[in-house]
Order: sequence, then C-alpha cells, then structure tokens
Amino acid sequence: MDSTVALKHQYQKTLRLFLLTRHTQAATACLKAIELLSPSSEQVTKVWTLYLTIGTAILRTEGDQIAAKALGLTHTTKETGCYELWRTMIEWHREVGLVDPALVSSTMAMSLQLAVPAVGKQVAEEWYAGLSEATAEHLSVVGEEDPVMKMYKETVDLYVGCILPAIHDYDSAHAFVHYNPYLSDNTRDVCAEKGLLRE
Repeated sequence: MDSTVALKHQYQKTLRLFLLTRHTQAATACLKAIELLSPSSEQVTKVWTLYLTIGTAILRTEGDQIAAKALGLTHTTKETGCYELWRTMIEWHREVGLVDPALVSSTMAMSLQLAVPAVGKQVAEEWYAGLSEATAEHLSVVGEEDPVMKMYKETVDLYVGCILPAIHDYDSAHAFVHYNPYLSDNTRDVCAEKGLLRE
C-alpha cells in the first residue's frame, strides 16, 4: 500500500474512533498515523490537529490514565498534559520554529479549552522566540495578504486577544503588539479597535 494511501486510511480510522468517543483506541491509531507522516506530507497539520483534539478530549477527563498513556502522555493533569502534547509536536518537527502556525493556534486554543491559559502563553512565547531567521526575514518584507503573514497574525490575535487577557496580562499584550516588528501600523490599529490592547 502506498504510504500516502496508508496515511489517509489511518487518519480516517483515527477520526472514526474519535467520533465514536473511543479515545484510547483513537489515541493509539493517531500515533500510528504520526509514524506514517513525513515532514513534507500535506497531511502534517491535519494529523497533528487531530492529535491535539484527541489530547484535549482525554485531558478534559483528568484521570483517564489508560487513554493518556495510549496518546503517549506521562501526565494527566490538564496543565502538564497540555504542555507535554506541545513538546511532543516540537520533538517531531525537530525545531519549535518549524511547527506550523495553525498548530500553534490549535495548541493555544486547547489551553483555553482546558482552562490553562498560562500554558498557551508559554507555547506562544516559545514559538515566537524560535522563529527561524528565514521566517523572520520573510515576515519583515511581506505584505498583509501574504499567507505566512496571515497565519502569523492569527497566532497574534489569539495570543493578544484571548491568552493574555485570560491571565489578565494586558501590559504584555500591549507591549507585544506595540514592539512587534512584523505587524503593520494598520494591524496595530485593528488590535486597538478590537479592544485587544486594554491599558
């Protein structure tokens, strides 16, 4: 069986198990799908998003040791488990800056769903600090409509608009937007209009 076909089959199997709320089996199937992934696969974001979704469901019911272990977690507390899922993704990608911005946003959203926004803050800050020089250079010269810039701005919106307010860190939100070299004045104004920059 072709590896792409095998990956699609494994993903569908994982999704079906998850939808049937068979979390332990879905976790095991998801790890098998991850084993089939290559960094160049078009399915990377899709498979890892499902991994985070399964992880969120498992961590919501703290104490489900069997399902947590099936997903590769050593901790079942929401805070530690959420961060462990993030670290697993980084290990697979080999560098924090190579993690897709959509997965960073998904991890931040997961931290909000699990009521551990401090983990979302840590995730975002690790990713922002780990951006490669090539990505940083790209962001500094592209316009607002660039796909990479759009994904970057989505992480900023979630970080500044949800994560930092959830921990009442408005000063950091203001400073992050104000001193961010990749955001245009227009984006800063939009953040202010949305009420994301409370003083």
